[in-house]
Amino acid sequence: LSTGGVMDFYRGLALGLGEEPKYRKVDLFRQIQQAIERLYHERRITPVFILDEMHLAKDEFLQDIAILFNFEMDSTNPFVLILAGLPHL
Repeated sequence: LSTGGVMDFYRGLALGLGEEPKYRKVDLFRQIQQAIERLYHERRITPVFILDEMHLAKDEFLQDIAILFNFEMDSTNPFVLILAGLPHL
């Protein structure tokens, strides 16, 4: 939903993972990461996140995405992240 803000995206992501979104960004990021870990380790589900129109994303948002999804990468692959957009992405 391109008309919402960045925090709306994170809250929607938390809701999509079955969580009641936290208020602070740092808490929300940890909540999302923990939900992904639970899906992967406890339920044996690998979530797939497809973010379209990412050529329109601002640098700040791309940096946030890197922080949000940068966990457990050395030991496991608890999720799949696909960024889609125009070729210059």
